[in-house]
Amino acid sequence: MQVLFNRLFMLNKAWFIIFLWIFCLGDNLLAQKQEFSFKQNSAVSLNLSTLGVGAAVHLKYNDALAFRAGFSKGNLLLTYNTSYNNTKVVVDAKFNLGMIYVFADYYPSKQSLFRFTGGLVRNYNLYEAKVIPATSQTYGYITYSPEQLGNIKVDVNGSKIVPYLGIGFGYPVPRKKISLGSDIGLFIHGKPKFNIQASGVFSPTNSDENLSVLSDAFSLWSFFPYLNLHVKYRLFN
Repeated sequence: MQVLFNRLFMLNKAWFIIFLWIFCLGDNLLAQKQEFSFKQNSAVSLNLSTLGVGAAVHLKYNDALAFRAGFSKGNLLLTYNTSYNNTKVVVDAKFNLGMIYVFADYYPSKQSLFRFTGGLVRNYNLYEAKVIPATSQTYGYITYSPEQLGNIKVDVNGSKIVPYLGIGFGYPVPRKKISLGSDIGLFIHGKPKFNIQASGVFSPTNSDENLSVLSDAFSLWSFFPYLNLHVKYRLFN
């Protein structure tokens, strides 16, 4: 119960910080009277991050505030051999990564490269692990093929709409034509959700008890680290 309370507190705290940040900055930033030119204050970027590759559109509102919207997409497949109950198995781990995001960047000073970032993310991350027997196994006088032995599949995902908090470096719009930038932060996706599908000799693993064990083992895994490098291109001179 204490772990659940702490997790809810951390998740709600992240949302609270974002809304407080928007509220406190809103009047001061949006009230600034500056002539706005879309041509002079827009850019696009290509990104390489912990969520794969992507692109974004950037808009500088004034010297303190900028907005960006974009997406990232990536896939990672890992395969390794191990054993389960004296049965040699192959584990295929697949990481389907993706997000669509809207961020607001706050620059503390006019000439600053440093920024604070907050925003909302549509989380498409899905992690899959499948355990498949590598060879046939003999029990008594009967030999079972890998297909007859069955398999285990575990799916893991998190909340769909999640807050993001982070810091970064780089101009909101390149002063010339091209500039570099970076981000480091966290997505607060909440407690991971597990789903187990098992068949054959692995059927006993398909139980509420094992789901509870997995949930407890990953109870503190509420955050996804975000590292991002991007090349930004100014659309108009």
